[in-house]
Amino acid sequence: MKMKLERILSFMLCAAMLLGLLSGCGGENATTVQGESAAQLSPQELGEPRPNDEYERAGWYGFINPNDVTADSQITERDMVNMLSAMIGAYDKSSLEKWYALTQTTSTDGIYRDYGAMMLLYAAETMNCASFTNGVDPLGVSGNNLFGQDTHGGYTLFEEYSVNWEDVCASIAVEENSWTEINYLNASQAFAVSRLSLVTNRPLLESENGNMRFAEHMTYEEAAVAVVRLYESCADPAAALLETDEARATATALLEQAEQRRQTILNSETAVEYDGTAYYVSNSGNDSNDGKTPETAWATISRVNQENLSVGDAVFFECGGTWRATPVNTKAGVTYSAYGEGAKPRIISSPENGSGEEKWSLYYDGANGEKIWVFYKDMPECGALVLDGTTAAQKILGFWNGTQYLNFDGDDNNGVNDNFTAEELLNQPPFVVEEQLTEDLTFFNQADSSLPDSLPVYLTGWAGNEELMNSSGPLYFRCDVGNPGALYREIEFLTSTGLFDNPASGCTLDNLFIGYGNGVNINEGVDVTVQNCEVAWVGGVVSSYALDSDTGYAKGIQRLADAVGTCSSETRIINNYIHEMYHAGLGVEIFLEQKGGSAQSSENIQISGNLLYHCASGITFFNWDETPNPDHMFKNCIFEDNYVLFTGLNDWLDSGDAPAFADVGGPNLQEGCAVHDNVFFVSRTPLVQIDTYVTEYLPDFEGNQYVQYATTPIVWSVSGDCTGTFFGQTDVSEVLSDTTGVVTTLYASGWNKLDW
Repeated sequence: MKMKLERILSFMLCAAMLLGLLSGCGGENATTVQGESAAQLSPQELGEPRPNDEYERAGWYGFINPNDVTADSQITERDMVNMLSAMIGAYDKSSLEKWYALTQTTSTDGIYRDYGAMMLLYAAETMNCASFTNGVDPLGVSGNNLFGQDTHGGYTLFEEYSVNWEDVCASIAVEENSWTEINYLNASQAFAVSRLSLVTNRPLLESENGNMRFAEHMTYEEAAVAVVRLYESCADPAAALLETDEARATATALLEQAEQRRQTILNSETAVEYDGTAYYVSNSGNDSNDGKTPETAWATISRVNQENLSVGDAVFFECGGTWRATPVNTKAGVTYSAYGEGAKPRIISSPENGSGEEKWSLYYDGANGEKIWVFYKDMPECGALVLDGTTAAQKILGFWNGTQYLNFDGDDNNGVNDNFTAEELLNQPPFVVEEQLTEDLTFFNQADSSLPDSLPVYLTGWAGNEELMNSSGPLYFRCDVGNPGALYREIEFLTSTGLFDNPASGCTLDNLFIGYGNGVNINEGVDVTVQNCEVAWVGGVVSSYALDSDTGYAKGIQRLADAVGTCSSETRIINNYIHEMYHAGLGVEIFLEQKGGSAQSSENIQISGNLLYHCASGITFFNWDETPNPDHMFKNCIFEDNYVLFTGLNDWLDSGDAPAFADVGGPNLQEGCAVHDNVFFVSRTPLVQIDTYVTEYLPDFEGNQYVQYATTPIVWSVSGDCTGTFFGQTDVSEVLSDTTGVVTTLYASGWNKLDW
């Protein structure tokens, strides 16, 4: 007898006692689950070899007893609930209570494949793993019949069950922003064809000649295989089968090497050469001193900027000191480095430490414990608030319409959506702080004091207006636990103050901490070196509000700032630790609007020995030209011996594409450029992204290590001579021509949980 509407949508109302299910009562084909015993005794512990056949593995795991059933018999609701109970217990015993409460009532009726798909989705939600793993829109897969085209006796599923579209499956609806409403029937079918086993790379349910057969009875074997695939679609169970000792050893060794490099950079000693005068700067110094010895050091960057420095001179900042919100006006041929003992001197954009109970007052005290605080003074545009150097409070965006802030119906982390029309952007209601700060540790920065009354507004970037950077206003911070100034020892504000914006030719930046707002942008100066520095917590400030896109700016809201970027020649970026970057960690980027619109090439750039960690994307090789221009190209740009770890895998980052290495933009006309002996270690999206694949323009890839989770591609090529997503060793050899590159595939979760 077919399941009725109330059973389909509520998934078995609580009419029977829980004891009945736990004791294994049911039909003659029911699989008995005796408490937690099936989950406790793993075949690995018993020393039994793993069967290659998935149905046999269901018995090997203890999900079924194959001796008690016939593989091609119809499975009953109770059989499948018991099977899923055993699987959930093996995955996470703490989820069983929730599952048992959901499945107290079962029957010995046979079930159809559509209902089996729904049960799989409910189980996945209980396990907190209801997401797609094949990276495609399942509604676009032909032959899935996801809109109720399967029939039972001539009636569609919707007609028979009267499915209500308002019964939304939230866990699947969030998979695609466009799926604002998707019911459990469609969601479960989409999930069944889109959730892949990490072991076999096959979906939970498969089609026959494009027909998913959702209207047919489900067999015991089909159910058992689907349950095994759901279990093996999770990282840790798959890892137990697939992650080899060699892969674990390789990954562990690479992370140990990365940690060694991190410590080397963090503890680097000043060893720069200079043949001019040395000047010293200390927080305990005095600007009336001559600055020529540590004992007569200056105090401020402003005093450094006043000095008529010459080629060969050097400026040394005292280790352990902090200098805030003041750009360093570099001079040609001058070295800027560190002296003394302790942490690297911090040159940061944050105007002050926001710690201190007296600096915050309660603005809103909600009925459900929501507490929103306002800072004691107006603040400039901030990209994030960094709490005790480890956690970023998320910025909530409002769209400036020339008069006031409006709600922004986009992604607060990305802020870019070309699908929005100008009318949609401008017809949103006014921004109300207490309505929009819906989550703890979020903030809104009403920095509108100097914003113009017309659009577009360009605050930073190539068309940015420096006067607008001084625009300020109230800063509201939701912190439910209490006054943030009392809770945190350090609250830093990421602003757009340029610290080393466009260093002069021949300049060297060495052994400094640069960040909490902005990094280093090398646009015109040549022969610039950035070495042994830590660059951290950069970006996220609003760059523009616009109704249309332009070069470097997107429709809606654009948020920018890279750690270290260059379009100049003879540049060296070596041995730096770059981390917590809202956008790219390192960028070599050229577009015609730079350098007064002149078509100059970027030549002889060395990017080597760097460690990038938790950047929204890693290294960017980016030419905005729509057609190749031999007068505007990359020449002899070398990316060598860099470690790029866990791009896109931190909560506050830009949520767009997150490659470890990106060859993006138009056709990147290049000559003599190479990507050699780097370690690209796990990214949220494919490790290597190529926007326009032109065989003759591809840099020389050689000897790189590609470490990636099995569910995420190694390479993604968007257009051109070669397109698609590519996963394996062969693909690296053929698509990237990296015949000496090595691919390591990971399955276990938690590789990116480093104590850094």
